[in-house]
Amino acid sequence: MVKLFLAGASYRDICAVVGLRSPQSVGNIVARELSGSAQRRDLLTDEAFAVWQERSERLFRAHWGRALDGNYRSAELCRKLLGQQAQVYGLAREVSLIGGTPAGVVEVEPDMDELARLRAKRAGA
Repeated sequence: MVKLFLAGASYRDICAVVGLRSPQSVGNIVARELSGSAQRRDLLTDEAFAVWQERSERLFRAHWGRALDGNYRSAELCRKLLGQQAQVYGLAREVSLIGGTPAGVVEVEPDMDELARLRAKRAGA
């Protein structure tokens, strides 16, 4: 039943296939089966996140030095990776720009007070 449910079949369709009369019964069975696999699903999600995190960090480390040396492609890749990480870790807010934001890129609004201090320092004030 769970395979049919995961494939997108409705409870009524599953009833017809397995010979049950009540969609409510199918719902209860599916809920029970899915709750039994919740711990394994959480483990797999944690492992997948750890793999993603390790791969993105390795990719970032591989390109960070090139980006600092002026390589445009590496700089863009690092910027996108930082944007993804900010999104994943809840550090980013979407900001609409006048010219628009490239697809999949989230711009982080800078701290204006810090920026003003840096400008004042640079101007010698």
